[in-house]
Amino acid sequence: MLPYETQTHAKIIFAKLAAVRLAQGSAGLGEVSVSEVAETAVRAAHEFARSLDRLAAMPHMSESRVSSAPQRQSVTFEQMFDEWRRYKLCAGQKTAKKRTVSLFQRYLLPSLGHRSASDVRPSDLLGPLTRVEGMGFRSTAALLLKETIRLYRFAVASGLVTTNPAEGVLGLLRPWRPRHRATVLVPERVGQLLLAIDNYEGRTLAKHYALLLPLVFVRPSELLEAEWSEFDLDRGEWRIPARRMKARLPHIVPLSTQAQALFLRIRRTTGGSRYVFPSAMSKSGCLTRGICTSIVRRIGFRGEMTMSGFRSMAATLLSEQGWSSDAIDRQLSHVQRGPILRHYNFAQYLPERRRMMQSWADYLENLLRKARNAANERLRSNYRQSIAMYAIGRLQEKPNVWRWTVNFTRRGKGYCKSFYDLKCGGSKEALNAAIAWRDRKLGEIGVLRRREFREVRRTDNQSGAPGVLFVQSKKQSRGSWMAKMRIGEGKSITKSFAVKKYGYQDAFARAVVARQHLLRHVRNEPFLHHPLAKKLARRRGSNRPRRPDSEQRDGTTVRVG
Repeated sequence: MLPYETQTHAKIIFAKLAAVRLAQGSAGLGEVSVSEVAETAVRAAHEFARSLDRLAAMPHMSESRVSSAPQRQSVTFEQMFDEWRRYKLCAGQKTAKKRTVSLFQRYLLPSLGHRSASDVRPSDLLGPLTRVEGMGFRSTAALLLKETIRLYRFAVASGLVTTNPAEGVLGLLRPWRPRHRATVLVPERVGQLLLAIDNYEGRTLAKHYALLLPLVFVRPSELLEAEWSEFDLDRGEWRIPARRMKARLPHIVPLSTQAQALFLRIRRTTGGSRYVFPSAMSKSGCLTRGICTSIVRRIGFRGEMTMSGFRSMAATLLSEQGWSSDAIDRQLSHVQRGPILRHYNFAQYLPERRRMMQSWADYLENLLRKARNAANERLRSNYRQSIAMYAIGRLQEKPNVWRWTVNFTRRGKGYCKSFYDLKCGGSKEALNAAIAWRDRKLGEIGVLRRREFREVRRTDNQSGAPGVLFVQSKKQSRGSWMAKMRIGEGKSITKSFAVKKYGYQDAFARAVVARQHLLRHVRNEPFLHHPLAKKLARRRGSNRPRRPDSEQRDGTTVRVG
C-alpha cells in the first residue's frame, strides 16, 4: 500500500497516461496495457516523492527555512501598527484616522510596542483594555478592541503573524451599547431651544452658526468648514464637494429664504475671507467645534442637545409631518439602503427637497414665535406677581402657625405689620388683608416726587447742604464749591464757584443758591425708585403717571392729595 499522497499522485498520473493512449488512436486499453500504464504511474509517483526528499535535504533549503522564521518573529507590535497605518488607515477619513492613532499611542503602544507581534497573547491585550474601561471610558475600550481586531486581521493577511489574539478578548469586556446623541423632539422644547440661541449674547459668528445648523441640518463639520465658493445665494443652493462629505459624494443643500437671509448677513462680515466662519485662532482657519458646542452648554441645554442632534431632530419631525423618507435621507446625505438602490438610484429629489426645506424653516420660525410669545407672557406674569407681592413676605412663626408680613420704609420711617392665617380665616384671606393694609399705608404716606428726593441729604454728604460738595483740581489749587443736580437718564448739571475768586464762605453760599436754582431743571413727577416699578413704567412707554391725581409708586397706584 502506497502512502496517501504518493498513491493520490499515482492515480493522477495514471489518468493522464490513459488519456494520452486513447488520444493516440487506441480503441481501448486491454488488461496488459492497463497494468503497464499503472506500473508506469506508480514508478513516476515514487520518483517524484524521492526527488522531493532530496530537495528538502539540501542545505540551502534548510537555511532558508531557518532564516525565514526569525524574520517573521522580528516584527514588533509597533512595526505592525505602522504597516497597518500606512496601507489601511490611509483610506479612512482624517478625523477617524487621527482618533485611532491617538488611541493606540496612548493605551497600547507604551506597553506592547516593543514586543513581538506574534508573541502577544489575549491576556496581554486584556490588561490595557480593562484599565481603559476602569477609567470610565467603556466606549473607548470597545472601540480600541474593534480597531485591534482589524489590525491583526490585516497582519494575518499580510503574513506578519499567524493568529489574531484580539479575537480572544471578545466577550470579556463589559457590554456597551452606543447611545444616540442627545436631541430635542418635543415641538415646544424645540421652540425654547431656538429662543435660547436667538437670545445668546456671545460671539456673533458662533451664534450665526447655531442659528443656521437647524435650518440646513448638515453635519457640524460640513457647516464649520463651509467656503463661500460653494454657495449660489441667487439660486438658493449650497453645493458641498465630495472631499468634505462623509460618503465622498457631492451634496446639494437647497436653502430656504430664512437661511439665505442669514448667509447674506454673515457675508457682510466675512465675505472677503475663504471660509464662512473664519477664525484666526484655529489651525484650520475656521471656527472649531468646541466653540460651537459651548453654546449649547451656556444656553442651558447641556446633556439635552448636541450639535449633531439637529439632524435627528429634523429627520424625526419631518417624518412625522409626512415628508417622504427618500427626500429626507437624501437631504441628510445618507447612503441608499441596499446594494441595488446604492448603485442604481441617483435621484436627488431636488424639487421636493426645496419645498421641504422651506416648509421646515417656516415651521421652526413658527415655533420660535410661539416660544417668544410664551416667554413674554411669563415675564409679564412675573412682573405682575412681583409687583402685587411688593414688601410682603411669608413666614412660619411656630409649627402650623403661618403669617404674612408687610415691611417697608418711607422717609426713614419703617412700617411693619403681620397677618396670621388663624386670625384672618386662612392664608388667602390673610394675604388679601396684608395687600389692603400696604396699599392704604402707601396712600397715607404721601407722594415722593423727584424734586423732594433731590433735596434729601445723603449720608456721605459732608457739606450739610444736599447736592453741594467741595472739590480740588490742578486748575483750582485752593479748591471750589460745586452744585450738582442729576436730572435723570444719566445726565447731570453742575456749577462751580472757586474759593480763590469768591472766598471760602461766599463760594459755599453761592453753591447752595445755585443748587436751589438747578432744582427747576428736574421734573416734579413721582419718583419710581423701585426696580419693579421702573420696569413696569418702562413697559408702558413712559415714566409719567396716567392721571395727574395718581402715581405709580413701588408697584402700587397711590392717590395724590
